[in-house]
Amino acid sequence: MNIELLHSVSIRGRYFYGYCCLLSTIQKYTLEPIYKPLDKILKNFVETDQLDDWQGRVDEFMPSRILEVDFPLIHCVASTDKKSNGLIKYYSEQPFVVLNIIEELMWLGISNLYGGFDSKHTLPYIIQIVKYLEEENIDLPNEGILTIFPVSEDRGWGKRIDIDSLLIAYGYIV
Repeated sequence: MNIELLHSVSIRGRYFYGYCCLLSTIQKYTLEPIYKPLDKILKNFVETDQLDDWQGRVDEFMPSRILEVDFPLIHCVASTDKKSNGLIKYYSEQPFVVLNIIEELMWLGISNLYGGFDSKHTLPYIIQIVKYLEEENIDLPNEGILTIFPVSEDRGWGKRIDIDSLLIAYGYIV
């Protein structure tokens, strides 16, 4: 992965790439699709301008808040008083790499919400997601995806996108 390329990619572009990394990991391990309420929250980041509302909802879905964990995830125990059984069940059935990617992806979205765009706030999260895939010998999504998300759009945030249309265009949804 050309890390330098990420400097020219908007926050929404980095997030979309991280989401594609999550899908690649799920495909590699032939896991069940992302739990629907979680998937809706994850996709909403690139589709909305109401990111303060998004943050309020995503906090309720973070693996670190649902499970009692050490991050990066090495050991976990479900905490039944935190969230619905469906989300706990979903998280409990995932390999640690999936939970780690979800956590990093959420922090990527949250990290630069308040204040002007600064690449250093989101870059570590997408780099860590890429490292997780490399460590697991999972093919990275095509870097060409990143070229449609220039950092020059919308003050570094990038334009809102219809994520499902892009996922179809890049073969993640058939």
